[in-house]
Amino acid sequence: MASAHQLNLMKMYMDNEIKRLKNYAEAEKYYRNQTNCSLPSKYEAELQRRYPRLRANYCRPVIDTMAGRLKVTNVRCEDKKTAAYLQDVWRKNKMDKYSLKNLKQAIKLGDSFILVWPDDENKTSKITVLDPATCFPMYADDDGTMLWFKRQWVGFDKDGNPAAFKFIYYPDRVERFIYKVSAVQILEKTSLSQLAVANWEDYTEDGLPASYNHSCGIPFVHFANRADECPFGESELQDVFGLQDALNIQLHILMNVGEFSGFMQGVITGVVKQDFETDENGDPIIRMTAGDFLTISDTEARAYMLPQSSPDGVISVIDETIDVIAETTLTPRSALEASAGNAITSGYALSKAEAPLIRKCEEGQTNFGCSYEEVFSLVIQQARIMGISEVAEIDAYPEWMPLTDESPTDKLTRAQENAIYVEQKVVSRQYVQRELGLTQDEIDKILDEIKQEDEAAIDRAIGGMIHGSGELEDED
Repeated sequence: MASAHQLNLMKMYMDNEIKRLKNYAEAEKYYRNQTNCSLPSKYEAELQRRYPRLRANYCRPVIDTMAGRLKVTNVRCEDKKTAAYLQDVWRKNKMDKYSLKNLKQAIKLGDSFILVWPDDENKTSKITVLDPATCFPMYADDDGTMLWFKRQWVGFDKDGNPAAFKFIYYPDRVERFIYKVSAVQILEKTSLSQLAVANWEDYTEDGLPASYNHSCGIPFVHFANRADECPFGESELQDVFGLQDALNIQLHILMNVGEFSGFMQGVITGVVKQDFETDENGDPIIRMTAGDFLTISDTEARAYMLPQSSPDGVISVIDETIDVIAETTLTPRSALEASAGNAITSGYALSKAEAPLIRKCEEGQTNFGCSYEEVFSLVIQQARIMGISEVAEIDAYPEWMPLTDESPTDKLTRAQENAIYVEQKVVSRQYVQRELGLTQDEIDKILDEIKQEDEAAIDRAIGGMIHGSGELEDED
């Protein structure tokens, strides 16, 4: 039986995990503009019609702008065969697509997790991007080492019945459990607290034993955004929630002001009930449409027209709030705007506007790059366990898409500099080609083509020096 101290630790762990899942749900809610004070969808179209440059949700472009800049284009490794193997694994797992999903998830929710599992039959590794709400890692307090990893989710068993699954990965083994839940529990979203005390059974439906040994260590990699002392990350929207709420209120006010600016508002004083029809409760019934006349018996009654309301003050406040969102999230105002007509296209102004975003993305490349190095390390480790001898135990790194587009002048200058470096033996041709984003196979193919072109040029030169008699031309 667990001691009081152990129970307290378990409760603390459970409370922290529940809080983490609530943070994920809140970030997702703001990203999808589904908060309690969000502008109703029926008003969004009207907002776009009246004010094309405004949008109802500024959380989505904050995430999409950063995620769109963080794209892995290649796997870099000094050993050619190892690099080729890693690139093949990357391609087979469609990681050009799923790496974008992985990083967008980490930026939006704060965390994302990747599972790297060996495929012995096909001599490769399967890379899977996981929903962080189903992932529960346990870290050591001293050095942050991952001690074990639990995957827990609700789905369906082999017979199509609802069930909860719990797989716990230790460095040397996996323990798997299943809990048959009712359809009612599925609809009510079975909580972590309920699953913690559930009657779990061994899971063997796939033909494997419920618990079996493996030599993969803990095959999970954590992608934590803006991680600090806490092992878990933080959403890029964390500082935007309050600002988006304030903006939602301002947009509601703007739409209300629009009603007054679109239709003249009239007020009549001194009206008595006798001037109107009444219902069964004696309350007046007022039915008026455009062009109707209303006869008032009281000669002291007065009618007034209210002045139209100007939206300028509200729009000014909205603009200031958008500026604060741009400054807080390091996202250019042009990227937040709904209309592309206001976007900065190029030049010094663009570089200056995007400088904070570039710095944020550089930090993201460094942070997430370390996690991808762990992914490649697991793939290499599993390849060697599967007996793939040509794969060397060596470091591998991701290559990122450039964060800025070079102008034609900059490209020409860089090409000239590279040509001088190659000529002076400062760098190799292959180094320059790698900098251009070419894979090792593409580099080898280019070098073969250059060699063939050089040999063909030599043959033509020799042919031009030979007379019809077959003798070499005397250069003197």
